[in-house]
Formats: sequence, structure tokens, C-alpha cells
Amino acid sequence: MTDTSEVMMEKRRDEHNHSALRPEPLPLWTKMADVAMRPLMFMLGGFRRDSMQETHPWHCQRDIDPSLIDPALTVTTNGETDELLPGRFSFLFHAPGLVGWRHYAVLRAEPPFHIGWVVRERGSGQVRQSIVHRLPINDQYVRMLSGPAHLETEFFAVNPDGRQIGLEIMDTGMLGDNNYPKVRLL
Repeated sequence: MTDTSEVMMEKRRDEHNHSALRPEPLPLWTKMADVAMRPLMFMLGGFRRDSMQETHPWHCQRDIDPSLIDPALTVTTNGETDELLPGRFSFLFHAPGLVGWRHYAVLRAEPPFHIGWVVRERGSGQVRQSIVHRLPINDQYVRMLSGPAHLETEFFAVNPDGRQIGLEIMDTGMLGDNNYPKVRLL
């Protein structure tokens, strides 16, 4: 009897975790805003196509509970010492042509998927940010910025239903290297 109830409790917990990590659909106005923002993002990317960042505030489903993330299915990147704006999360980190973050990791998961991240202070482990990105990724690769040296970022992937799936780091690079110009930068 307890085996059955334990299985049911585990199944309910898994369903709760999936729904808590399920990305909310994006309304039409966000798609129109994305198109309108492309010229600005091209400029902020230093007029390089490989540096056009696609993440805007409306894409971020914030305050995901980090305890729902299975560490066995995540990858962690450490920030880089030469990144500017080390103490801030401002829109300028999107501007590698000016002062923004430039280092990225190429991540791979089974498509379609959504990428998410938990940013922590290196050393203390204090969570600074936890997000699931609402834009779907229909390719198996995505590039994600690494951030400044005092932070570490744990990336995870979920399928459209919110079930966490495996993720791996394929490579790292620096914006402007033009090594992955067709891989989206979120």
C-alpha cells in the first residue's frame, strides 16, 4: 500500500515540477516588439550578426524555484574576469559593442526546448536570478552569455511541457569570433 501511495506522491510532485517549469506562451505584442527591436539589437551587438542578442524582459519567466531543477541535467558556467559591468544586471550587458558581456557557451539539448538559468554569487551560492526563457528553441543549439567573474550560472533545459531534459556544453567563445553565426544568442 505504501509503495503505491509513494509512487502517486512522486508522480504528483513531478507533475507540479513540470507545470512550475512550463514556459508561459508569449502574447502577440511581444513578437511585434521583437521585430521592432532587431535594428537596435544589431546596433548594440556592434553591427555584427553573430552578436545580436534576443533576450528581452518579456521573454523571461522569473523567480523559478531553483529546488525544482535537477542538477544532474544542468551545466554550469563561470563568469569571465574581463567582463565589464560586473555588479549589474542592466540592459547594457546586451551591448557587447559597447560595454556588455562578450563570452558565451554553446549549449545543446533535444529540440524543441526552452533554456533556463539560475545565477548565483560565486562562493556564497546566493541566488541572484532564476529564469525560464519563454522563446522556444527549435534547433539543438543555443548560445548563452557567461557573465562576470563573481557569478556562476547553472543552465537547464525544459521541453515545452516543462519537463527538464538533458543539456550539455559543446563549446565556448567570444562574441565577434563568428564561429557560430547561425546559432541563436539568448
